Formats: sequence, structure tokens, C-alpha cells
Amino acid sequence: LSFGFVGDDGVLIKENPFYGNLANVASIFSPAAYSTNPDDVFNQTRFASGSVAYRPVLSLTYFLDHALWRLNPSGYHFQNLVWHLMNVVLVYALVASLFSSGWLAFVAALLFGINPLQVEAVCAIGYRADLLAVFFLLAALGCFLRGKTASGKKAVPLFAAAAFLFAGALFSKESAAVF
Repeated sequence: LSFGFVGDDGVLIKENPFYGNLANVASIFSPAAYSTNPDDVFNQTRFASGSVAYRPVLSLTYFLDHALWRLNPSGYHFQNLVWHLMNVVLVYALVASLFSSGWLAFVAALLFGINPLQVEAVCAIGYRADLLAVFFLLAALGCFLRGKTASGKKAVPLFAAAAFLFAGALFSKESAAVF
């Protein structure tokens, strides 16, 4: 939590006025106004969201961060840690559900928690898209699996929730499409 802005975080958050103005929230619904041309970032002419991909859910978390923490990197890192811990809980729940073993679920969640597949997703603010996509995908998978075992009308809201969560994953990071 005590690290400053690392890697791309400086360009994305510290040097980018986009997230400091809540009026820009409306631009996340317009991909043309939202997206940033990579050349513009390197030439420092126009940042917009700082993202070359359309990731509005990710941007909403940056707006929240800026509203809460301004340019204090500890708050941004704290939010990354919270997302990672929520993913650990979802890994536990998913493994426990699939294997009916609390012990196996605990070990899987512990290993995932202390050694995530992509460490920079937890440590660097600019990689939060991975944390968000994993969160929404794990939650969507959990809802989908519960929907498959539910009977009749009880399955419909679970499948609807899975679709909604999948959309959250897609708008966090486009690679979620593999789900």
C-alpha cells in the first residue's frame, strides 16, 4: 500500500486530468470520446481515459478512486487489494462448490491469494482491468453453475445475473470474451 504510482500509473492517473473531473464520467458511454490514441499518450497531446480499449467499468473505478483519494496512490493500491481479496473469496466459493471440499477450497484460495497468476494486476493500478475481469468472470461462472442446478423459474434470475456479470467482465477487459 505504501508504493507510489508504478509503471504506467503515472501516465494513466497522475498526469491525466481525465479522472479528476466527474463531468468526464458521461464520456465513458461514448467510445469515441473515451478512447485514447496511443500516439497521443506518447506525445502527451490528448489523454482522454488513457485507455486504447473500451473499458468503462475500469474507468468508473478510477473515477471512484480519484473522488476518494485524489492523487494518493495508497488508496488506489488499497482498492486493487480489495478486488484481489474478493477474487480470493470467489475462488474459495467456486472450488468449494465444484469439489464439495472446504479444505481443497481453502488451499486453492490461499495459493491464489498469496501467488496470483499476474502479480502486477494487484501491484500496479494500471492493471486493475485484470482484477475486475476475474471478479466478474468468477461471479458469472458461479451464477451460471447455480443456475444449471436450479429448477425451473429459479434458474432464470441466476442465468440473467450470469449474463449481467459477464457484461461487467467484458467492459472491464475485452479478453473476458473467452468465457
